[in-house]
Amino acid sequence: MTEVNGVPVNFDGLRDTFSVPPLENGKPGTAKMIIPFTNPEIVGRFVFHCHVSKHEDKGMMQTIEVRP
Repeated sequence: MTEVNGVPVNFDGLRDTFSVPPLENGKPGTAKMIIPFTNPEIVGRFVFHCHVSKHEDKGMMQTIEVRP
């Protein structure tokens, strides 16, 4: 992750989950991250989603297709 609510964060590691900050002063929280799909053996379609079912139903579930 590189930013939380527009503020740079220093995180040097790997994660497979992260928390998006909640609504604050009427504005939704944001998180910015870099997902490096650089390993040529990792190709295909991957799901990027929220673990809260109500959120998934409202669009917080997408697929990412990685091609060689």
